[in-house]
Amino acid sequence: MSSLLIFVLIMILGVVPASVFVYWIKYRGTIIYKTAFAIIVTNLIVAIASFIVGLYGFKYLWLYIPVAYLVILTGSLVIKKFVQRPIKGSIEALQKISKGDLEVEINEKIKKKNDETGQMNIVLDEMITNLRDTAEFARQVGEGNLDHEIELLGDSDHLRIALLEMKQKLQESAKIQEEKRIEEEKRSWANEGLAKLNEILRKQDDVAELSYQILSYIINYMNANQGGIFIRNNEDQNNITLELQSFYAYNRRKYIKKVFEFRRRIGWKLCT
Repeated sequence: MSSLLIFVLIMILGVVPASVFVYWIKYRGTIIYKTAFAIIVTNLIVAIASFIVGLYGFKYLWLYIPVAYLVILTGSLVIKKFVQRPIKGSIEALQKISKGDLEVEINEKIKKKNDETGQMNIVLDEMITNLRDTAEFARQVGEGNLDHEIELLGDSDHLRIALLEMKQKLQESAKIQEEKRIEEEKRSWANEGLAKLNEILRKQDDVAELSYQILSYIINYMNANQGGIFIRNNEDQNNITLELQSFYAYNRRKYIKKVFEFRRRIGWKLCT
């Protein structure tokens, strides 16, 4: 058996399996293992080529150049496939995210890898999803939907904490504005009613008609059902008389006569 064959058998059946096993035990499922496997294969080829040159002389040195080139090319292709391409995809995704593009889609094949690139892209995909949810929350709040909810991703989720604080301040501001609006509506409602009453007072001289105009306006303005106006007819403090001047009920004027008398010893008494 020639020395070359023995060397090749030792490398292929001994050194390479032992190296692969050692790396598999320590680095299995990682980029290091895949890179190391490519390096072991290329080193094997280089070792065999070097042994040939050393065994048969420098006349075979010209074979070393194409062999070395093929070795480098093979190693580069392996590293590119298992290391560079997945990392490059992650970098491109991060570049788009850094520019605000959240429509990035991570390759499913890369996420299924059992090495660091797969784990990294799974985390990257989760980050994109979380950023989309955060952006949607900000959009909803910006459109005034302050009931839209979002959960914190952790105690260090500064972005969502800031957005939730902004939402709380907007809710407080909206509450204050609503209270001011209600107060302004009440004030405007009261002023409008008083203005109309003053107008009625200026136009009417007859007490009975004035009482009806005032009463009907107040009932309708307050959305009430019925009401009446009593007028005091005497100045005697010991014997006070209140007479129903006008009565309005369910959008109609009612002609009803009622008189209340108050006597200090007896109290109020309905006379008619």
